Amino acid sequence: MRGDSMTFTQDGYVTEGTVDNIFIHCNDILMTPPLSAGILEGVAQNSVIHSASQLSRQFCVKQKHKEGNEYE
Repeated sequence: MRGDSMTFTQDGYVTEGTVDNIFIHCNDILMTPPLSAGILEGVAQNSVIHSASQLSRQFCVKQKHKEGNEYE
């Protein structure tokens, strides 16, 4: 990230950056936090989700928990 700060839920789940949406690509699966986590719905986020589905890529909306100082 370009000096952006990440935000977390009270339970320690990654939500978004201050100016960026969060995506995690792991084992050919693209993950992003759900809107129910309190994130803003972004144009770029929708574009990535749409592109991934058009490419028949696996995609899931999933919360990723912060582990220790993993994101610091």
